This record gives sequence, structure tokens and C-alpha cells, in this order.
Amino acid sequence: MFLSLYVCNMQLHFSLLIYLFQRAFETHCCRLDFAVLNWNPAQDFYKAKGAVNITEQEGWHHYRLDREALAKLALEVNKAEVTNE
Repeated sequence: MFLSLYVCNMQLHFSLLIYLFQRAFETHCCRLDFAVLNWNPAQDFYKAKGAVNITEQEGWHHYRLDREALAKLALEVNKAEVTNE
């Protein structure tokens, strides 16, 4: 499941996260991964709740393909399929 969450109200933000943590546990999730910008002071909140920065611990980095990159890749795949027929 993917959820994108941006909340300006900090109290609401923390309430939603606590609910999300509870639901993840109740539905037997084995883990909950999320991305946080390096300047975000909420990192202290997450760490206090037991979250581990896997960029530091495991070397994971999040990457994104935007719409333009996806279109380019789709065209490359289509060209490869046509030439292989």
C-alpha cells in the first residue's frame, strides 16, 4: 500500500501517524517504510517512536521517475518490442 501524506497542522499530523502506526500493527504489517526530507524536524518524533533511518543504517535511498522519465522508458520498451517481433 502507498500513502502520500502531507499535513500542515502538527497535532493532526501526529494523531494521523499514531493511528497509522496502530493500524499497521493491527493488520499484521511486518514493517512501515516512509520517506522524510532531510530538513524535516519531525525526524526527531519518528526516532523517538523507534523509527530507524535506513539511509544511515542500511544505505537505502529513495528514487523517483517523473512523468517525463516514465514516458521515455515506455517509448524505449515499445521500440524494443517492435524490433524483436
